[in-house]
Parts: sequence; C-alpha cells; structure tokens
Amino acid sequence: MGLAERFKEKFKKHKMKQSSDSETISGKKDEISLIEQLKSETLNKIYQTPYWQEYSANSKIMMIEKYLNAKIKRKSVQISSNDKKEFIDGVLAAAG
Repeated sequence: MGLAERFKEKFKKHKMKQSSDSETISGKKDEISLIEQLKSETLNKIYQTPYWQEYSANSKIMMIEKYLNAKIKRKSVQISSNDKKEFIDGVLAAAG
C-alpha cells in the first residue's frame, strides 16, 4: 500500500469539509477562502511528505511556517504572527 492510498480517505474527508466550511462563512469571504485555500494546499503537501509522522513537532512547525511564508510571499499577502501561529496550529491539528 503506497502513501497515496494510505491517505486517500483522510484527504477526501478534508476536501468535503473545506467546501462546506467556506459556504457557511459570510463577511470576510475572500480572506477566509484564501486561508482555506492555503490550508488545503498545505495539507496536500503534508499528505505527500513521506514519513511526516516521524518528524519532531518543532520540525513540523518549521516546515509548515516555511511553506506558508513562501505561499504568502508569492501571493503578496500580509499575515500577522498570531494568525500564522493559529494557521500552523490548525494545520497540525487537521494533519493529526
């Protein structure tokens, strides 16, 4: 069983969850959808990372932060330190 098969069901559940979450949020819809998009992209990257569960918590945080910084730099978006920390915590919780 390959990694893709191992995480297939977990990924499908996240995809379904993401679409229902973004439909129920009003107000800052563009900002929320960008955050959800970044979260989805980050989780996809995590699911494709071999041996993710074997990395230390600190290594995981550093990798997610580096990936997030690269993404927001490319999209020319400003995110506060607190928002970054919340994002990283949310991604780690979703990734299990």
